[in-house]
Amino acid sequence: LTDTYFQLADHLVTGRLEPSQVEEYWKLKPRQIDLVGNLQQAVVKRDILASLSALSSPHAGYARLRQALSDYRQLAANGGWPAVNSTEKLELGSRGVAVQQLRARLRASGDLSGPDAVDPAYFDAILQDAVVHFQERHGLTTDGVVGPNTLRTLNVPIAQRIRAMELNLERWRWLPETLGERYIEVNIPGYQLRLVEQGEDKLKARVIVGRSKRPTPIFSADMSYLVFSPYWYVPRTIMVEDKLPILRKNPYALRKQGIRIFSGNREIDPGSVNWSNVSKRSFSYSMRQDPGKYNALGDIKFMFPNQHSVYIHDTSSPRLFERDQRAFSSGCVRIDSPVELAEYLLRDTKWDRDTIVKASQRGRERRVDLQTKVPVYMLYWTSWVDSDGTVQFRDDIY
Repeated sequence: LTDTYFQLADHLVTGRLEPSQVEEYWKLKPRQIDLVGNLQQAVVKRDILASLSALSSPHAGYARLRQALSDYRQLAANGGWPAVNSTEKLELGSRGVAVQQLRARLRASGDLSGPDAVDPAYFDAILQDAVVHFQERHGLTTDGVVGPNTLRTLNVPIAQRIRAMELNLERWRWLPETLGERYIEVNIPGYQLRLVEQGEDKLKARVIVGRSKRPTPIFSADMSYLVFSPYWYVPRTIMVEDKLPILRKNPYALRKQGIRIFSGNREIDPGSVNWSNVSKRSFSYSMRQDPGKYNALGDIKFMFPNQHSVYIHDTSSPRLFERDQRAFSSGCVRIDSPVELAEYLLRDTKWDRDTIVKASQRGRERRVDLQTKVPVYMLYWTSWVDSDGTVQFRDDIY
């Protein structure tokens, strides 16, 4: 029994799996608990169950997700939700059996509430609002129309949702006791950044993350400085895989984007090299993009030195933030509101919004150190529960 207690207690504290076995770059320090002392106190108090319950993750997000998991398991025991069978999109004004199925599906998951419709086969405004609510909590376009993506998501089995909840509860167990009084969290599959202070969201922003072939790693590091009007030092992978083919077609194409090419410390004329004779392996050059409107990092970058050379930055392609699925980068995280993030991080200094905007558009690189380092967590949540109780799901993009 003692061994069983220790095993169960260890699973509650640090999870059933070793993080590094499933998440290559997971380097967060797990919680440390005196299991022997905990058992001794439980024996004295004659309350083993209470001692085990106290070992659960202290994070509010864990408790909310655990309650949601219990609710979903009960829903599954009651039969789950019905499938929606439709070969055409369903929208305001649609009519038929598929609309009735849609009503039953959304009512089962709590997206549709209130009294039954007078005409359940008719797609009315109330049903449209329910579809929007469903789309919001699944990261879909909130147009109130059941097209292919929404239909596919509606028909995900409840067992798959339950499994996602269980996996994300495990990720909660891998986290340290506290994330800090102030920290930044990037949810990779949620395409969202949160700046949290004393448990409250002070800033939420949309982000673009790494694509499947160049994924954003899961790790944590401390943000220590910002750079306005940054240079972009092009990573080798991007140089040989993305830029070299461009140079072979037109050696001066990159110059139009403000990208300079160097051999050692000496800038070279790109037309002086026969790029067709340069292979990925023999490529011995470096590239640097000047600050400006074409700069891939935009006007600001936020630095938290780490082994992956990953950081948060602005972008020269803001239109991509309008997409629902935003895995487009080469690993770094692009943010849609860099000025707002910089303003909050520098709020107790001389750097007000106007000063930040001027520095970011000056075209001359400038580094500004933070007075206090801010922990940054790159995490991977495919299921979570908002503080208002809304259960969220996202696709596993990697």
